[in-house]
Amino acid sequence: MVGKRIFLSSLLTFLCLSVKADKSSAGYCEFVHLHLDSPEYFLGEDIRFAATVVNGAGVCSDVESKVLYVDILAPEGYVLSTQKYKIERGRCHGCIPLQPSWLSGLYELRAYTRYMVKQDVKNYFTRVVPVYEEPQGGDYSKRVILGRKRNITFNPQTMPEPHADTTGGMMSVGMLTVDYDTTRLAQPNLVVLKLKGHPNSRLSLSVTDAKESEIAGCGDNMADFLASVRAADCAPASRKIIPEKCLSVYGRVTATSKKFLKDPVERHLPGVKLASVLYGETDTLYFGTATDSLGEFSLKLGDTGGNLLLRYNTQNDSKPLHITVDKWFAPTPRAYTETEQAILRRKVANGISYETKEPVKARGDRYVVGLSHSCIHTSMTDEVEWMRAFVAKDFGFRRAGIKYGDTSNLIFSMLRRWGYPAGIPVRIVSVDGAYPGDNAVPKARHVYDGFGFNFENYDEIVIRTDSAICNAYGYDEVPQYKHMSGYSMNSWSWDIGINVRGRRPLGKPSIVICMMPRKDKGKFTPLLSTNSVSINVPGYSTDRCDRTGAGKTDVDDDSHYRQLYWNPNITLDANGEATVEFYNNSSCKQFVVSAEGITEDGQAVGYKANK
Repeated sequence: MVGKRIFLSSLLTFLCLSVKADKSSAGYCEFVHLHLDSPEYFLGEDIRFAATVVNGAGVCSDVESKVLYVDILAPEGYVLSTQKYKIERGRCHGCIPLQPSWLSGLYELRAYTRYMVKQDVKNYFTRVVPVYEEPQGGDYSKRVILGRKRNITFNPQTMPEPHADTTGGMMSVGMLTVDYDTTRLAQPNLVVLKLKGHPNSRLSLSVTDAKESEIAGCGDNMADFLASVRAADCAPASRKIIPEKCLSVYGRVTATSKKFLKDPVERHLPGVKLASVLYGETDTLYFGTATDSLGEFSLKLGDTGGNLLLRYNTQNDSKPLHITVDKWFAPTPRAYTETEQAILRRKVANGISYETKEPVKARGDRYVVGLSHSCIHTSMTDEVEWMRAFVAKDFGFRRAGIKYGDTSNLIFSMLRRWGYPAGIPVRIVSVDGAYPGDNAVPKARHVYDGFGFNFENYDEIVIRTDSAICNAYGYDEVPQYKHMSGYSMNSWSWDIGINVRGRRPLGKPSIVICMMPRKDKGKFTPLLSTNSVSINVPGYSTDRCDRTGAGKTDVDDDSHYRQLYWNPNITLDANGEATVEFYNNSSCKQFVVSAEGITEDGQAVGYKANK
């Protein structure tokens, strides 16, 4: 028995309050704005942000949604990470570590509530930030970036071009003043900032070394954001939508029927009973639910953190039913604007040199090592779920249970989901033991060049394209010794570069997929079934980013960090005052102060200037 078992049925209604009124019928709208601690970043740093969510009147205290989703998208357009944050009084904050294995490029950061996306209007936050290669020896004066191309051949969306904030001074609404003792910058020392503004305002504050930073961001400030909110048209949504009051899961149950000489029809089934199990880090929850008149169901998970795994089973085994969970509801990737593309054409600005490198491109000849994106971490549960939702119908996948041949669908689905090109060789490695990390080559238990592995045996997946692992698992260096004997390969599987006995190319693979064995098989099987589904449900994210630089309590003679201070949650007192303290680095003589916030009545508070 895992943890403490709690049996729930009708008690689920107490986990989080539902909204009695349909907000969409009254023209209710939500908008979100992120204040970033920097307009640009380096691999190994953290993107820190403070989020403000407001309604159509520009007031944050009356926002109905309580869950904010924040995505980081790779330059090609796929989502690297999705985090969830609890919205309290219209605000929340978090951070995203920039993994060196992601490689440099123009990354998109976007934030939204489920209600925003379902309204079919473009009122979510989106901003593209340059992420440069790691600095050498603490030298930020040369910035190198890969010119990776955005792939929006799937569901392209055209967004208005953001307004570049190039004022370099105070914002016009809700004035905030920042004072400090300039003599304290003569040498490494403690710096004290005194803030003065509207009483009881809430704001976030970033301080960055001026010689290593750009003052102009790529996007609106708080004043521009609130002005656009009040000018927006909060028209009613096309269908009934209720803001998400806590972590929730939504889905539907369908069945496919085919009449003589007609195409199959998918019908939504009302009144279907489902038995559900939620596996948490400490508790296991058992409960029952049923689909409504539209064949849809929902589950309120309350407010919880950590990684959860949810298992749904229909209680009707007499006929095949299909459970689909509405998990991929995020906005579609958008094209880069001209302003954003111009970032890659810069050469020199403010004494800083810029260099854009062309990424290594796969030529499709099955002999190329290395692609423009290096490392993806995912799970077998997520990949199977994505395959069920987006690939299964294309290939007629409606069988119950696990079939060895279905692994071809899985590999094709992963390449399609993560934007890898077709026609290049792929090797699948079953890792012997724990995954050693993205900078090491794992030892293989099995190497698959065909479709011989069982989904249920594996849990974590790492997709790598770096030269170290591709060279180590070359076809001559590590010949295949595990495959599905006698399997007949179809034509499209050969096109995506997967190889089987007798048709093995020379050279190196361009993609190596590492799979870690599942430790507890009994809890999660079967992954594939027409009458059951297992999904990962991440809880609220926590701020676990490295605080190097920002928040230091001392300084040394050889410190080169750029971020001097970051605080996402400052509240001015009844006199409109606040004091913050931080240590500058060993060479800082001037810094950039950026502050953004909002008053209780919806006025912008902001400041941005060199000090």
